[in-house]
Amino acid sequence: MSSSGLLFCTLLSIALAIPAAAQEDDHDPPVTKREISVSLRLAGDLPENLEKTNRELIEEVRDRGVNFALSTEEEWALQLQDASPELIVAIREALAPAERQAVLDNTQRDGLYNAFMTNRGREDVASKQIAIASGKEFIRRYRSDPSQANTIRLMERTIPTLERSVRTPIRITPSRRRSN
Repeated sequence: MSSSGLLFCTLLSIALAIPAAAQEDDHDPPVTKREISVSLRLAGDLPENLEKTNRELIEEVRDRGVNFALSTEEEWALQLQDASPELIVAIREALAPAERQAVLDNTQRDGLYNAFMTNRGREDVASKQIAIASGKEFIRRYRSDPSQANTIRLMERTIPTLERSVRTPIRITPSRRRSN
C-alpha cells in the first residue's frame, strides 16, 4: 500500500471514529449538589417558581442520576433552601442503597482526614483540639482497614505531640528594648 493510501485510510478511520465518540459521550453528566443548590437559590421565594424548579430538578435527577449522596445534615440544609420532600427522596433513590452508603462512608472518612490534616499544623489550641479529635475518630473507625495503615501511623505519631502542645501553653515573652 502506498503512503498516500495509508494516509487516506488513517484519515478515514479518524473521521468515522469522531461521530461514534460523540454519540457515546451524548449522555448528560450526573446532577451535582451545586446544580441543585444554585437552582433552588435562583428560584427565589415565589411558591410557583419553587414548585416548578423542584419538579424540574426531580426530572433531572431521575434522568441523569447524581454524583453524590446526601447526609442527614445535607438533606436538612436542602430543605432550608426550599427543596421539596419529593426532591430529597428522588436524590436519595438515585443511588442504590449500597452505593449510597459507600459514598457517605467515603465522605465521612475524607472529612475526618481533612480536619486532621488542616488543623494539625495550626498554632491555636482550638485547631489542635479539632485535629486530635478527628485523628482519634479516624483511627477508631479505620484501624482495621489496611488501605489506611500509613495514615493511621502518621496520626498515631502526631497526636501525642499535639496533646502535649495543648497541655503546655506556649509562652510568648515580650522582647526587651535596648537602651542606647
